[in-house]
Amino acid sequence: HVLFTELIRTYRSLVAIWGEEKLGQAYGEIKRSSNFYSAQDEKMIAFNHRTFLTWRQMIERLELNDADFTEWFTTEYRLEQLVDDTVLHRLDTASYFRAHRLGIIPRDVLMAFLLHRDQAHAVRELTGTAVRKLYADYPDARNIVAEFLDRIVTVEERRGELATPLTGHCLAIKRFEGAGHFCSLLAALGKENFFRGYEYSHSETKKDVLSLLLKRCYPAPTDTPAQLAALLKATDIRDKRLAEAVMYAPQWAGFAEEILGWPGLKCGVWFFHAHINETFSAEKETEAAIYSPITPQQFNDGAFDKRWFFEAYHQLGEQRFQILYKSAKYITSGSNQHRRSQLYTDAVLGRLNAEELQAEIVEKRNQERLRCYPLIPIADGDKQEALSRYEFIQKFLKESKQFGAQRRESEKKACATAMENLAITTGLMDVNRLMWQMESQKIEEIRPLMEPVTVEGVTLRLAIDDQGEAAVTIEKNGKLLKTVPKALAKNEVLLERKAVAKELKEQQRRARESMERAMMDGTVFGAEELANICTNPVLMPMLKKLVWTDEVHSGLLHTSDDDLWLMQPDGEAHPVQTLRIAHPHDLRQQGVWAQWMQKLYELQLVQPFKQVFREYYPLTEDERQERTISRRYAGHQVQPQRTVALLKSRGWTVDYDDGLQKVFYKENLIVRMFAMADWFSPADIEAPTLETVEFFDRATQKNVPLDSIPPILFSETMRDLDLVVSVAHAGGVDPEASHSTVEMRAAIATELAKLLKLDNVSWTSAHARIQGKLGRYSVHLGSGVVHAEGVGMIAILPVHNQARGRIFLPFADDDPKTAEVMSKILLLAEDHKIKDPSILSQ
Repeated sequence: HVLFTELIRTYRSLVAIWGEEKLGQAYGEIKRSSNFYSAQDEKMIAFNHRTFLTWRQMIERLELNDADFTEWFTTEYRLEQLVDDTVLHRLDTASYFRAHRLGIIPRDVLMAFLLHRDQAHAVRELTGTAVRKLYADYPDARNIVAEFLDRIVTVEERRGELATPLTGHCLAIKRFEGAGHFCSLLAALGKENFFRGYEYSHSETKKDVLSLLLKRCYPAPTDTPAQLAALLKATDIRDKRLAEAVMYAPQWAGFAEEILGWPGLKCGVWFFHAHINETFSAEKETEAAIYSPITPQQFNDGAFDKRWFFEAYHQLGEQRFQILYKSAKYITSGSNQHRRSQLYTDAVLGRLNAEELQAEIVEKRNQERLRCYPLIPIADGDKQEALSRYEFIQKFLKESKQFGAQRRESEKKACATAMENLAITTGLMDVNRLMWQMESQKIEEIRPLMEPVTVEGVTLRLAIDDQGEAAVTIEKNGKLLKTVPKALAKNEVLLERKAVAKELKEQQRRARESMERAMMDGTVFGAEELANICTNPVLMPMLKKLVWTDEVHSGLLHTSDDDLWLMQPDGEAHPVQTLRIAHPHDLRQQGVWAQWMQKLYELQLVQPFKQVFREYYPLTEDERQERTISRRYAGHQVQPQRTVALLKSRGWTVDYDDGLQKVFYKENLIVRMFAMADWFSPADIEAPTLETVEFFDRATQKNVPLDSIPPILFSETMRDLDLVVSVAHAGGVDPEASHSTVEMRAAIATELAKLLKLDNVSWTSAHARIQGKLGRYSVHLGSGVVHAEGVGMIAILPVHNQARGRIFLPFADDDPKTAEVMSKILLLAEDHKIKDPSILSQ
């Protein structure tokens, strides 16, 4: 308050010295090269000079109480009204809404401000995600914004060919709502084609502006299909025109599906939107995720979802699907970008000839046609045709080496997508499994490269060791050379073997990721398929390090006389018929999880990914009682950008209304994490606090009880969120992910263990390892999450109230999380003294 008083006194003094009547006078030419403001006028007025601008900015940086704000707003508002010109850094939108709430200005003055010719930026603010904070601060703002948008859009709907004074405002709108506006805009467009140019071209023709408004119009929460149907009946809008409109504005596809009675319309609309080469918005990403497990990046690269296509095609029927097919031209701003979705449709329906397509691909090096070529149907069981297409793609990739680096990389990417599409056509769905099978058939082709060959007096060999690692060895006089002789650096024989070795390493990396996904998805492998894969010297070492299960037994994979066996920890062998990679849940159910941990220690076996020692999260008693809601991570504050990045890498998407979600297609489930957050503008708000985790049926959108969720799916979901609260923590005291915090807690815990003479606690990385009398435990020094060996996560809820429940700790630290971590270590170190029944039951 004192600082504000001094600042506004100085500001008023400067205005008085200069003279209010002179504030609007020009005092110099505008510097066109300046980036400080938008130079639209020929003269710079005095009010925009840094003499005044600096003080205005300093005052607006203060957090003013209502009395001080009233004084500031009345002063500045009067001065701005005196200056009949463009004002730099004028009172902002939030200030006007606050002034209206305090009764300083009436509603009409607020509306006049929003309708000012220079307020296009305010329209962008009021129709973007930042408006959520305005709604939270000023409850009446939602109604005012709705009325304002209704006014300007209604004027534009009734316009003629010439632009209106509000056309600039309409072009700045990012999002508005209302079935009435959707119907009016579509009727006003008549039979005009929709605008297909660059969305921010600022064209002010009637067709262009109304088209963009139609695209940015969304259903209001109170809108229903019945209401829209009633509005459409009063117009001459036909079924085909409505279908074209929802292809242009897909947010209305669900309404149109019910109005037209076209099952699968929404599914078909989003199918075409996903299969074009354009950036995915958050809304498009979320909608596509409901129908397909393919990621946005894969779609942009040219991947195709065959199951999604046939789901839409069979529901709509040939005639209705063709209407969407022809309407696909409205999706993109480019002239031919929509052709990808149409081309893929033609391929999967068998309308393209494979031989003609091959010839065109070879002649023109057409990458788009290369991607769609594998989608042409293959007869069931025709392995030779599958291998032929696989070899054609590999040949295309090999020929790309004759081009420059940029084109070579582009064609390599196209080949990778073509491989994914071939996997879909062959029914394997996973490109790695396709490659394992194809490469196992082709493994003989690289056998000659594994034979020693003498070049320039040295012996070259492509070797694959017992770990499946490929490398080129160079020997001279029986000794291995550590470096490549200069004379040999560009030798074709060496380069060929190095390229194969590099590809084999990449294949191993891809296989490792695919195996982890197979474990989480519960993918079942047949004995014949596994036997085929086991012939691959790169993959076999990884397969042998994993624990497999046939639902009854678990064991390591063992080959003997072309037969596959499952070797249990006790050495007993079982023949293999069908197997899947075991998850800790399977081992726990069989009662052998701890045995396998011990066995891997004994064998010194390093697994290709975290399997046996993977964190496991069973359902807690609190979650059973809540039935459909998990509050396991409630109260944790996280960094929005880091959280979104972490979860997106694990298949989560950002939903415009509900936040972060992940779709499980096989189980037909959606999991959503709710938080006090706006994931779209994380820099503008306080770090969000996690609230609940809930599962929904993908078809009905109804809550699903937690105890009916597959345990592996539930555990992996909680594992994702545990990573977030451990790595992306944003608490007020400290970021729990920081190395300094973990090291500090490790030092405190080490000294504490010495003081209390605890000899059953050890330290590894960011975990405290505890050997109790009832079991072995690990406590994460960052998040405080507890895991019991052979059991999974143990839910031990801390009492955060500072006045009760705190254990005495011999150190000074105001961080409650440190006290929580230390308390858990002490509790588990003497686990035989625990009396709490909820902890004991776990």
